[in-house]
Formats: sequence, C-alpha cells, structure tokens
Amino acid sequence: MQACFCRSSCNSLQEILLPPTLLERLGIEIGSPGKIIFNSVEFLGTLWSREDSASVICIHDLVRKSTNVHKLLTTPDETPIQESNLTVLKSVKITKISVRVVFKTIEDVLPYISVVGKQTLATRVRGILSDIYISAGYTIKAAELKISSLLSIQFIDILTCNAKSEESGIITQKTNILIDSIISEDQYLQLSKTKTKIGGLKTERYLLEDLVRLCKERDNFLPKTVLLKGPNGCGKTMLVEEVAKSSKSQLINTLASYLIGSHPGETEENICEIFQRSLKYSEYTVCILLIEDIDCLLIARDSQSRRFVSLIDSLMEKIRLTSNILCICTTSKANELVYLPKFDKEILIGIPRLEERISIIQSISESKGIHMNSDLQYWLAERTNGYSGADIQSILNSSITKGSLQEALNRSTPTSQKGSDVLTDSRPISWSQIGGLQEIKESLQQIIEWPIKFRDRFRNFGVKPPGGILLYGPPGCAKTLLVRAAATSANVTFLSLSAAQLYSPFVGDSEKKLSEVFHQARAGAPTILFIDEIDAIVGSRDAGSKQSAHERVLSTLLNELDGIGMKREQIQRSEESNSLERSVILVAATNRPNKVDKALLRPGRFDRLLYVPPPDYEARKSILEIHTKKMNCENVNIEFLAGMTELCTGADLENLCLEAALMCLTKEGSDADKVTLEYFEKALENARRSLTPKDIEFYKNLGQADKWASF
Repeated sequence: MQACFCRSSCNSLQEILLPPTLLERLGIEIGSPGKIIFNSVEFLGTLWSREDSASVICIHDLVRKSTNVHKLLTTPDETPIQESNLTVLKSVKITKISVRVVFKTIEDVLPYISVVGKQTLATRVRGILSDIYISAGYTIKAAELKISSLLSIQFIDILTCNAKSEESGIITQKTNILIDSIISEDQYLQLSKTKTKIGGLKTERYLLEDLVRLCKERDNFLPKTVLLKGPNGCGKTMLVEEVAKSSKSQLINTLASYLIGSHPGETEENICEIFQRSLKYSEYTVCILLIEDIDCLLIARDSQSRRFVSLIDSLMEKIRLTSNILCICTTSKANELVYLPKFDKEILIGIPRLEERISIIQSISESKGIHMNSDLQYWLAERTNGYSGADIQSILNSSITKGSLQEALNRSTPTSQKGSDVLTDSRPISWSQIGGLQEIKESLQQIIEWPIKFRDRFRNFGVKPPGGILLYGPPGCAKTLLVRAAATSANVTFLSLSAAQLYSPFVGDSEKKLSEVFHQARAGAPTILFIDEIDAIVGSRDAGSKQSAHERVLSTLLNELDGIGMKREQIQRSEESNSLERSVILVAATNRPNKVDKALLRPGRFDRLLYVPPPDYEARKSILEIHTKKMNCENVNIEFLAGMTELCTGADLENLCLEAALMCLTKEGSDADKVTLEYFEKALENARRSLTPKDIEFYKNLGQADKWASF
C-alpha cells in the first residue's frame, strides 16, 4: 500500500485519509485519532475515509514526531507503507502541557520574554492548538496555520502532557499551558543538529561550560571574551558548538573571512552588525558569539589591522558590560599575529594526547557504525602522535582493517608536521635493519622506549626520563638510523634538523626557526627531535672567535632544553597530562664531540653521552648479511668479506654491495642474473675505507671520562 502527502483533498489540516476498504477491515471508527509511521517519522491526525476509491493513504503532515530535524522540515515522496504502521489512539482529556514555541526571528521573540508576554503567548498557543490532537514529543508545524503565520510562529513542540504514548487529546479552555522556552528558528535548528560526539577536551569543555553558567548567574562576571588557539582540526569549533547545545545557548557562528568587505568601511560595518546581533539575542537568552579564524582579519601588518583590532576591542568592552553573552574567537596562527584584541582568557586546544585519541577513535567509529575492538583502537591511537581529530577521521574514512589503516598512516601527514621545513621522515625502520651495535640499541631502548611503554612504573618511582642524548662517533656508523629505529619502535614522532635548514642570513631568524621546531615537537609529543652535526649549529664558545650567530642559537637551544621557551599554556597542558607522554627527547649526533659547548654536556640537557663505534667483525658480518639479503647473490662468503673490510663503516659496506652489483651489471649486461664473490673482490680493490687507526684511537680516547673534562 502506498502513502502520500496531499493537502488539496483534506478538509482539515490534521486528517489522515484511508481507503474505505482499510477502514472497514480494521474496524476503525471515523474521526478517531491515530498515528502512522512513515519513513521513521510519526504522524498524528484524525482518521477519515477517502471519497474516491484510491488505495493510497493521504496524510497531512501538520503534527509529526522525529529525532531528525531534517525529516520534520521536509515532505517525503510517495512511499510504500505497511498496515502495521497504523495505530488507533485512545482519546483523553488534556489537562496540562508544556510547550516550546519557535518564532521566525529574534525580533519576534523579544515581545514575549517577560512574564506578561509569556502569559499572552500561552493564550495564543491555546487558540492555535484548539481542535488539534496532540501528544508528548510531537511537533506542530504552526507556520501552516493562518493565525500562527500572522504571529510568525514556526513550530510548537509538545514537551510534556498528561497523555501517554498510546493516547492523544485536544486542548480545552481549562488546559493549563506552560511556556517552557521561546526561541528563534536559528536556535531551534542549532539545538536539533545531530553531530559526532566530541572526543577528549574534557577540561576545556568544563571550563567553557562554567563560563556560560557564570554568564547566566552573574551580570559583571569576567572573562567574557575568550580566544581558543591551536592547530587546525583539533576541535575548536566543534567544542563551542557542543557547549552551546548542552547549555541551550544561542550560538551565532561566522567565519572572519565572511566579514571582509570589498568596499572601504564594509568590513567594519559587518563586524559591528554581528556584534549588535549578538547583543540583541542576549536580551532573552545566553548568547555565544563565535568568530572562527579571526587571524584572517588581523594577519596583515598594516594600519587596517590596527583599525580592526581597535574596533573589536571597543565592541568587546560592550560585551563585558552586558550579561548573558560570551564572545569566543578561534585561531590557528596566534604566533603570527602582531596585533591582537585584548581577550580576557586564552585557551590552548592542542594536539590530542593518547587517551584523547582513543576517545576520538571511539567517538568516530560509533558515529559511523564501525566496529573496532579496543586493541585496534589502542594500536591506531599509539601510531597517531601529532595527529589532530580531523586527521584521525580522515584515516578512519579509508578503512578499518589494520593493513589499510597502516597504508593510510603512511600516506598521511600529521597536522603537527604540516607547514614546516623540518624533515619528518615517516618511513619505519626496525632494529633488525641495523647490523651490530647491540649495546647502543639497548641503551636507546632504555632511554627512549621504556619511559613510554612502562610509563606507570616510571611514574610510581618518580623517575624523570632523560631529556637529551648525544651520539658521537665516526661518520657513517648509523647514528641517524639508530634514532629513527628508536622512534619507530616507540611509536613516537621523529623530527630531524640540520645546520643547512636552521641558519639564515637574517638576524634573529635562526633563533626563531629553532623555537618553532621545539614548538612543533611539543605539539606532536612524544617526539624525538634529532639534530645532526650539532657542532656545526652550536659550536664551543671556547674557540676565542666572536661567533655571535652561534652564541645566539646556543642560548636559544639551552633555553628550550630548560623549558624556558615553553608558553604558559603548554606548561599547564603538560602538567595536566602525563609528563612522560608529553616529553620531547633531544637526540644530537656529532663527529667532533670536542667542539660541542660544555653547557650542553651537563646533566639535565644531554643526560647521556653514547659512543657509536665503527663496526667490529661481527657487526660487519651482520651489516653485509642485511644488504646482501636484498641482492641475488651466489657463493658469497660473508665471513671473508667481513674480515677484509676492517676500518670500513656501515655506509662503506653498503656502498661495497652497491659497487659489486654495478660491476656485475656492467660486465654481464641484461644477462646478469647473480652477483658472485668475484665482483665483491673487485669492489674491495677499489673500496674506500673512511676510517684510519688514528681516527679510532681518537674516539677511544674521547670515550674515557677524564678526556671529557678537558673539552
């Protein structure tokens, strides 16, 4: 059987016209109230017989109930319907109801916010609802009624009444009508939105909810102007929308870019208009004015930005003197703004922590109907350091299997690493890909992995993990690979910095870049920040020459290591979370440790000094096995090659394998099939050994404790 929506054939606005055969078969009394379920929407009306013989149920959708506001506002097409979806209701006397009245605009609301106004409105609602069957939970599309359209009433929600779910009734002159709330259509649509539940940000949410609550209770309460700052995609807008919905506040939301006009003075007019609109809303309810990406107005360093700041400051002063209003602005470029209005409070919305990422994954998977067990959720959360909530949602949109999630992770770039010149190599490297150096591997695991994997034990012992590690040794001995393997094994962010990336011909630019790198590392913590050839960046001040640029960079680095470079919000956020999780471990490498400034070598900065030696026989054997495993070799004696490659570094051994393969291709051409020992022996004849006995003796001497004191 089909059902459709047809107003022309209805004598009343609340009729449900049924085929005569259906009325007779079900024994329905004409004119009795009933409800019919259609496309997950319940329609309430009086049941009548069609005058024609058509077998289509005709519904007038004046009174309907649905949890989806879109279905309340739209009329579906003709759709098949089951007879079981039709229910006859018992008619009862309505003695008391509470309603929510929705007007078209805020101007229509203002006359009714007083006690007298609500009494007048209750009388008018009684007149509107006369001769209409109602029940709790239903919405009356009052705009279709002539008397309501004159009053600009769009909807009337029946919140409570004495009729049960299987009952319905009509309003009488004796019915007690309570006006629960009066809102505009904008606020009604906002409250009816169904969005993904926000994950994490519990502290920030409680703080904003307290501000909204205090705005209601105290007239002169401060702060009333708030700046939410943090990377894109971390939930700033979503947080404000969630708070507005939970507190039933009116949210006025606009992008700052929409306020920019093309004519002189137009931008100022738009700014004033949005503030005046918010002040008008605050006359009857708590209003939250949200201006997103306010940096769009203030990013330029000119007189125009100063005018905008001055105007916004004056308008914010009016907000401070007004009750029931809160102004919230968001930005992801707070550090780049030279001119900024005077906000009463600034809140940092940072990159989500591990627990917050788990909450975000749970929230997204629930909203999408995706089943993810707790192990898979934790696995993904561990591998998304530095990812914002939007990044995680993008990954989950691709697939939910571990393999496809790993592919999505390999293709994606975390928000904390976007827009930076720092190397963020995400290619995973395992410990097994590095030959030898077993003692160094174990030391790095203890220093880097243990504080993260066994954070509870470290917390119980009150142990603070090392803040810095200096790897020194000959070049080509896998110092960089060791650090990348440690980052892969511990599932932490890996950032790499070199002197070429840092230094700039402009005064102060190098120090600024270094501070930005540490800020980026803290945003994606836990992070390993690797600085290669640190002696070239911050050499020793004992050299005697005046190297002012080096000294300024060194001073900045020392301040960052001591935490002086951290902003107040970052310190507070770090204290609120697990300090082990929010840590940044600085790992530096150098071939000339005697050129590193003494101030860096004390405990608290570089806590551990690890010597990475050249490979011995067993290590060379392991390295050759790793590289030849990728090659199609035949009759290659690894032990022989390991014995013949003394004074070779790991990089030399890798180059040896490459040269042997190239010689094979050169001699045999396209017929080349296998690399034999012959080609390795020829490659050995031309092999370059990067080390000398003098070099090895030099580094051995540096490894002695008394030698470090002479630096």
